[in-house]
Amino acid sequence: MSEIVADAPAGASTGGSALQSANVDPTSVNAADHWNPAPAVDPAALPPNHPDSLSPTKIELFIRPTKGEAFERGFQEACDAAGLTSPGFEGHVTQNKRFLHVYGSRAACCDDTGHALVWFSPNAEYVRMPLKGMLKEIRVTVDPRHCPLPGGYGSLARHFRDGVKGLLEAMGDAVLVDGMGHPISTDDLEKVVHHIHHEVEARSVELERSVTTDLGGGRFRIQGRLSFQYRIETRGMRGAVKGFEWVHFDAPTLRWGAGRAKGAEMAREHLAWLRAHRQDDADLLETLEEAFAAMRERRPGQQSPSRCHAADGYLQLMVEALSGTAKFINPAWVESKVEDARRLQEWDEKTVAENLAPARAARAAKQAQRKGGAA
Repeated sequence: MSEIVADAPAGASTGGSALQSANVDPTSVNAADHWNPAPAVDPAALPPNHPDSLSPTKIELFIRPTKGEAFERGFQEACDAAGLTSPGFEGHVTQNKRFLHVYGSRAACCDDTGHALVWFSPNAEYVRMPLKGMLKEIRVTVDPRHCPLPGGYGSLARHFRDGVKGLLEAMGDAVLVDGMGHPISTDDLEKVVHHIHHEVEARSVELERSVTTDLGGGRFRIQGRLSFQYRIETRGMRGAVKGFEWVHFDAPTLRWGAGRAKGAEMAREHLAWLRAHRQDDADLLETLEEAFAAMRERRPGQQSPSRCHAADGYLQLMVEALSGTAKFINPAWVESKVEDARRLQEWDEKTVAENLAPARAARAAKQAQRKGGAA
């Protein structure tokens, strides 16, 4: 019997009579007594962002112990301390609900979409048997040319830097090295971070260029996050942006039936975006404001084309979605938001009083001076 000092892979069951406390018998024929390794997968068939892919743009570094051949701390425990996400235990590579899971690995994930950006993978021996003395290295992989672009205001370079530094600190006596075993200094790490940032910026420029249409006269239309959102940029002779205008709700002019159907499709697209993103709401407030503005347009009747019909269909579905999900909202969360608003009210009233205090004191002094002169 061997004693496990590192915790089990994320999501692995520890219940039942097969595992007593923290003990496991790796020689047992009972599958419940140990975790089976991932089945062999052809690297050529893996997605580019997978840590074992053959992508030529993949960056691969290693975290290794500075003393001895293995780390004392368990991989999962160190990842928890470093704040790395714990994916569901799938047993092998899967593509479930657009999220990539890799057996035994942890990832630095996008705060907005939850997609894995940077992978941290222990050596294969530790994955097969997570015992003390088996964790000899942690492989760090990122593919800035093929990984999902961070949503919201996330930064791939920041996730990479924070993940590496957090895991180095959590592992204790550890060093970051390249594939040849040469140590990576702090300056070298920042060079890698700068390269990742440059690659992501280049991808963002390419993506925006692919959705830009030249309207002529120095005006360009850039497609937004949703199909009915865009912005119009006015550029100078050298390409400098002189001004821009956002359109968040490009409602078509249709008759009542077709307009309401189109508006419902627009709401469906927006709701799908909200389900897939934790932070970026695709300018929900601005979109609702423009939809309400379209609703205020004259309604000549159901048979006459108007933008208000699409706005009606959009707002109807959005309101129904809000009313249908209200029962699932945590009342404590609502109360916390109300308390935040009250604190802002107190701060606003205090600020106004402090700003007006000098003027009020001066006015009171003038009134007292007038009264004294009259006496």
